[in-house]
Amino acid sequence: MDINNIPLELLIKFLSYIPQNDLYHTISQVCRHWNKLSILPDFWRTFNYDELSILSRSSAEQYFYLKMENRVAHIRNIQTFIQKLSINRFGFQEIQNSRSQIAFSDLKHLHITDEISGQLCKDVLKRCSKLHALDLQMYNTMIYSFDLICGLNLKEIKLCLLLLASKTINNDLTFLTETNPNLEKLALDVTVRYGNLLDAGVHLQILNQCRNLKTLALRNFSVSSKGFMACGINLGLTELTIISNSYLFDDNGIECITIHSKNLLVLKILECNKITDKSIASIAENCHVFCVFQFIIHT
Repeated sequence: MDINNIPLELLIKFLSYIPQNDLYHTISQVCRHWNKLSILPDFWRTFNYDELSILSRSSAEQYFYLKMENRVAHIRNIQTFIQKLSINRFGFQEIQNSRSQIAFSDLKHLHITDEISGQLCKDVLKRCSKLHALDLQMYNTMIYSFDLICGLNLKEIKLCLLLLASKTINNDLTFLTETNPNLEKLALDVTVRYGNLLDAGVHLQILNQCRNLKTLALRNFSVSSKGFMACGINLGLTELTIISNSYLFDDNGIECITIHSKNLLVLKILECNKITDKSIASIAENCHVFCVFQFIIHT
């Protein structure tokens, strides 16, 4: 059978298993028909720009990077298809330097894999009008302000390697959640410098401001039991992760969380030294649909 006589549905199914890098560098070069198939929307809903930068091993130029204009041209072809994008600062710089009018009009989830400048971040966000989720691998408050992502009405925010370089970081975080009131998922991973942790009251303000929050993950926060006990509201949390060696968080905090989080399914408490078996009793008593409890004591 001639390869072009393969039923279209079967061919598309076959191509769906091809890595995007090979889809672009190899499949698109087979013939004009396959070139058109290689940019079908379903193949590019999720896209890792960094992987496209490397030529396939079968190429005679395998040790060189694809020319910038070719990558940007491909982005131009698929820009309206992408719903989840992973990209580093060099990728965005290429797009910015090309002066192409590229806009990710249907992008829902953006993952920036390394530190970028404030101006570049601002330009990035202008191109993403329907953004629901933002995942920043490194957020340095000396590089850019939280104002850039305040008021975007995001549903998910993940800030990894959050550098505490600003004296106003606690106020900035509460302002961030206040201006994104529809948050459903929030993950904050603090990079500790000079023994500086975020204030214990920050998580309390976050919980009070984000009433739609379902998933909360806090790392290196000064989490305290009193903070949760002072909350005084029913929480809609289904998943909570706390990674902190704070001595202010104990079984009373677990009890308060379980009392006010009737829909809690997953609870992970790591490195907290004052958690005992008493917490298991609180979970059994208060969370009737509970699925996962994990706690590891820091040594």
